[in-house]
Amino acid sequence: MFSIHKFLLGPGLLSKNGPEHRRQRKLLNPAFSHASMRELAPLMHDISYRLRECITIDVMQDSRESKRRISEVDMAEWLGRAALEFIAQAGFGHTFHALEGDGDKYVHAVKDLMCVFNCIQCRTNFIEP
Repeated sequence: MFSIHKFLLGPGLLSKNGPEHRRQRKLLNPAFSHASMRELAPLMHDISYRLRECITIDVMQDSRESKRRISEVDMAEWLGRAALEFIAQAGFGHTFHALEGDGDKYVHAVKDLMCVFNCIQCRTNFIEP
């Protein structure tokens, strides 16, 4: 059966099940220890603070433009950006500028790619029993 996870990510933790998944998960355990998480707390705080600033600016601009006191905020969009920025900085030591404007080219590429792979997954689920 076609697996979009295996196609996208290769034979890793997210595309494996059973004993192989457990083996790979155990290999990653040290990265998620209390000590490791404590080291990441300042980074999480900084990104959360920037997220709050970005949402505040977005709401203020929306309320000025629409002259309304109530604004809608797409939290899935903002939280997705924050998650991408956290993974980029914590895992790769690089920023994708996901919280700044429209982000960099990588952010756009990931969004476009996910739409394509969702369509592929829907079609393969429909075609294959």
